[in-house]
Amino acid sequence: MTPFLKYTLIIGTAFLLLTLYQLFSSNGLPDANPRAQSSTSPVPVKSAEPSSGNELPSGTLDLAKQLEHSQPTRNNIEVARNATVFIRTAWGLGSGFFVSSDCTIVTNRHVVKIAEENWEAAEKKIASGEQALAQLREKIEIERKKFYSSCRDCSREALDGYLGRFEKLFDDSAKKLDEAQSSLNNVRYSDDLQVTLSDGTELDASVVAVSEEFDLALVKLNNPAFCPNIIPGDIEKVQYGEKLYTIGSPIGLKHVVTSGVFSGFLRMGGKLMIQTDAPINPGNSGGPLINEDGQVLGINTLIIDKTEGIGFAIPVEVAFREFGL
Repeated sequence: MTPFLKYTLIIGTAFLLLTLYQLFSSNGLPDANPRAQSSTSPVPVKSAEPSSGNELPSGTLDLAKQLEHSQPTRNNIEVARNATVFIRTAWGLGSGFFVSSDCTIVTNRHVVKIAEENWEAAEKKIASGEQALAQLREKIEIERKKFYSSCRDCSREALDGYLGRFEKLFDDSAKKLDEAQSSLNNVRYSDDLQVTLSDGTELDASVVAVSEEFDLALVKLNNPAFCPNIIPGDIEKVQYGEKLYTIGSPIGLKHVVTSGVFSGFLRMGGKLMIQTDAPINPGNSGGPLINEDGQVLGINTLIIDKTEGIGFAIPVEVAFREFGL
């Protein structure tokens, strides 16, 4: 194999690494000192309903009624499931849940935004690809000169036959690099995403707020709608060993319910987390951690790498305080 062919293969292999979008953001951890809610005893969750005697404004989707008809609920867990959504972005999947009847959704920041360090990593890969292409172009020109110096009477067809496959490699790689850069820009500057309800209804939504300090974000449906919502529970009343449930969409399995127990609180970097052994998998991020009354205690956020049964959620009141809900 000639040095030129070896070089070309190296460039080709390097370019394949420009498949960018296995990007995972680092999870922020919340800072909370849980406060008791004003309610006295657990109140079962109920589907949201318009105020008595009030009709919804014209053009407003009654998603609460739609879900109650299409997904009849038999217990509080199923009611909470109807208020949980599957979120699809340009780079991945996640979960969220309605916290108010105007269809405001709480989720994780890393579900709707790529961390800055991952942008930088992607941009470095693109820059490396551009450098590799420039070097390949230089090498092609050197080989072109060598060809003519050793074969002055050779035809253009002979030259094309000798360098044609390398020119094609260059052109194909340049095109893919441009597409990667364009896709990266589209993802970076777009807040649009898609929300799927538990009955499969797909709706457009947008990011309306992102916390700088916590791994939290607010999303809202683009069209006016009336939605079921999950009632926050009292985190100070949760007991060790109490049964908890996660709702989310791990590995694309939409609106899956899993259970575990409350394992305790843990401070990580000075920020309080709810620890549970209820499974929290990729795709569960942003979904609710609820008690048996269907009340949300936390926002599922992260797992510890290479462990099983150790998951963490941000106390829900952190989100309510952060966004003034």
